[in-house]
Amino acid sequence: SNTPNQMLVMMNDTSMIEAARSLAWHVWKGIDIRKEDSEHLIAQRMWQRVLTRPMKEIERQVLIELYRNQLMIFRNKPTQRDEFLSIGQWRIPNQSELCEEQLSELAAWSFTARSLWMLSESLTQY
Repeated sequence: SNTPNQMLVMMNDTSMIEAARSLAWHVWKGIDIRKEDSEHLIAQRMWQRVLTRPMKEIERQVLIELYRNQLMIFRNKPTQRDEFLSIGQWRIPNQSELCEEQLSELAAWSFTARSLWMLSESLTQY
């Protein structure tokens, strides 16, 4: 069954956080983040990998808003960002070489990817 307790446990499960971080890293490193539309490309590729369907415009807007909100939090609270990035055993390759802004972006995309994994659509096979 899909109960709120199950969702909460799964959302905070170390393996789910690591999977989200890995997804965010692999998509993020494949995009030229200097491009103006990099947020849209990252969101689109993560969505496609998790849900295997094109993203609707409203879904894109919600996903980008979630990312931007979380990015602001991680920019203002680097300790919280670092704690989130340190959960589990899988680490971002060469993480020590990334600047503060890159770490905040990756943490925010990881948080966003975790939210994608928690969608009913991604958990339930139709």
